[in-house]
Amino acid sequence: MIGALVDDEELVRTVTGRMLRRMGFAVRQASKGEEAVQAVRDHGDALQLVLLDLTMPGMGGVEVMDHIATLCPSLPVLVISGYAQQDACERFQRAVPSGFLQKPYNQDQLRAAIAAALGEGRRRTEPPG
Repeated sequence: MIGALVDDEELVRTVTGRMLRRMGFAVRQASKGEEAVQAVRDHGDALQLVLLDLTMPGMGGVEVMDHIATLCPSLPVLVISGYAQQDACERFQRAVPSGFLQKPYNQDQLRAAIAAALGEGRRRTEPPG
């Protein structure tokens, strides 16, 4: 499986990327929202999942999510954030994530969140929670 990991924090990308590879994912990483949108434009058909940080400098997670919904509406997006789930999900208006995972998280929590997001098979019509 191929997943995209979008987070401006290098440590988060390194650790989460390692966890994803242990789970069998080939990982494309992006440190900015703009890079994530370009990756979806270029490789959206090959991606099975996007893990998306909510807050990043420049184009943030909500805006990236809107672009992904336009480019690949069936691509599951798992939002990762230090915000509480309710606070994070209230930010989404047009496109909403397939799941949410609060930072910090461990590999078991990441695995469970990914399984839930992929199990839905399509973007939710309401924010999770």
